[in-house]
Amino acid sequence: YQVLGLTRCASQKDLKKAYRKLAVKYHPDKHAFDKETAELKFKEISEAYAILSDPEKREHYDNEGTIHVGELNKFNAKEVFQSFFGHENPFDNFGFGEATEFSSRIKSKHLKPKVDPVEVEIRCKLHELYYGCVKLIQVVRKRRNDVNDLIDDGKSIEIQIEAGEFPGKKFVMEGEGDESFDAAPGDLIFIVREEPHDYLTREGCNLCYVCEISLLDALVSCTLHIPTISGRVLSIPCPEVIAPESQKIIQGEGMTQKEPKNSKGDLIISFRIVFPRAIPRSTQNVLKDYLDSDIIEQ
Repeated sequence: YQVLGLTRCASQKDLKKAYRKLAVKYHPDKHAFDKETAELKFKEISEAYAILSDPEKREHYDNEGTIHVGELNKFNAKEVFQSFFGHENPFDNFGFGEATEFSSRIKSKHLKPKVDPVEVEIRCKLHELYYGCVKLIQVVRKRRNDVNDLIDDGKSIEIQIEAGEFPGKKFVMEGEGDESFDAAPGDLIFIVREEPHDYLTREGCNLCYVCEISLLDALVSCTLHIPTISGRVLSIPCPEVIAPESQKIIQGEGMTQKEPKNSKGDLIISFRIVFPRAIPRSTQNVLKDYLDSDIIEQ
C-alpha cells in the first residue's frame, strides 16, 4: 500500500489510478540515464499492483502482512504494465510517442485495426470561406479516464479555415477519435461543408450571379447593379442587347484563391429575362414594324 501511496481502504478504482500514474512515471523507457534504478522502482510498483488487484492475494496480504516469495517471482513488471494498458501507448501524452521500446513492441506484436473514425462537419458560410476564419468545434468522444474506464469526453477544438478553402476539405487528427479496449484509437476527422448563399453560387474559384432584368432592359441600353461577396455593389453599363444565353465576366471579383497568393477568381453574370405577360395591340404593331427581319439582318 505504501508503494502505491494508498491506505488499506483503497478501492479498485484507487488502485488503478495510482498504478497508472506511477507506472508511467517510473517506466524504464523514460529514464535512459538511470535505467537500473527506474527498473527496480517499476518492478516494485508492478508487484504491489499485481498483489492488491487480485482479491485472493490481497486478502492473504491483508491477513498475513506478507506474500510468499514464490508468488513474487511469478510477476513480470512489463507483462503487468502491458496487461493494464492493453494496446494503448501511454507515452503519447508525455512526449515520447514512437521513440519508446514499449511503443514499438505494441505496434510490432499487437497491431490491431483502428476504431472507426469520428467525422464532424464544419459548416461554413460562403464569406467565411472567402475571407478565412477560425471555427470552434465541440466534439464528444469515447475516451479512457485515469482508471481505464471508457467515458464520454467532451472537447473544444479550434480549426483554422484558410481563405479560399474548398468544401470537402478534411482535417484529420490521428488517434483523437473514439477509444476502445480491443482496438487502436480512431481518428477524428473534420470535413468542411459550404452553406448555400442568398444570391451567389460557387464554381471552383469563380462566383456566379443570376441577374434578373426586364425585356426592355435586355433590348436597350441599361446599367446593371451587381452585389459582390465583399459587400460592394458594382455598376456595370450594358449598351448592347442582352440575349438569354449571354454572360458577362468580371475579373477578380470571384473567390479568394490559395495560389497564387492574394489572387481571386472571376464573377460570372448570367441573365434571366422577365417577359411581360401581355402587350397591347397597338404596341405589337409598332414592334412588328421595328423588328422587321430586314432591320434585324442589318
